[in-house]
Amino acid sequence: MNNLLCIETSGDICSVCISQNGHSVAEQTTNTPKSHAAQLCRLISQSLALAQLTIRDLDGVVYSAGPGSYSGLRIGLSAAKGICYGRRIPLIAVNTLQALAHHVYFFDKKDTFSANNLETNNVVYVATIDARKEIYFATYDAELNPIDPPQPTQLTSHTFEHLSAQHKIFFGSALATKQHLLPTHNATYLPPERCYHSATHLAQIGYNLYCQRQFEDLAYAEPQYLKIATYNQIHNF
Repeated sequence: MNNLLCIETSGDICSVCISQNGHSVAEQTTNTPKSHAAQLCRLISQSLALAQLTIRDLDGVVYSAGPGSYSGLRIGLSAAKGICYGRRIPLIAVNTLQALAHHVYFFDKKDTFSANNLETNNVVYVATIDARKEIYFATYDAELNPIDPPQPTQLTSHTFEHLSAQHKIFFGSALATKQHLLPTHNATYLPPERCYHSATHLAQIGYNLYCQRQFEDLAYAEPQYLKIATYNQIHNF
């Protein structure tokens, strides 16, 4: 039995869970914005207690690597690194947009498809995170294979032109402020209550990476900030 601590601090929600072989067995969450630094250690202790484990029983730590709130990402990664360094256990990074898409694909897929009469082989999942003037997004095909990698962008009428022939399922926090800028043709928008950040969304992906031994370097691991200026410079945009 592999016990992994999962930490999600990329947005307003601060969430922690204990997973065993990819399944969440204990979770603690707070929705109070800007309280991650004060609440995270308490949530970790409570989650361990609910799972009847101690920190010595952990086999690794999974963290939501971003993109998202810069402060939140740093807080989550700092806690994860401290535990991994002290216990000499591996650190595992999961992209936040990938975790959202994984949740929608495995836990919301049936309801979404039946409600909108969608064909399973002609959809694209579009995970989004609001970033004030911009958004972060990533797209995945019907089998959850990446199409567009996680990236920042300023929305225009051309942003999703390359997906015009496919039915797009949009979800994530960008819908709250920028849905009016997104395409309406061949598109479905999932309400926020059906797609939210949670440490439980990291559990299965984190366990898969643990089994594949895809670990982060404790000394050099950093959040995936995806700053738009830096991203454009690297990709020559």
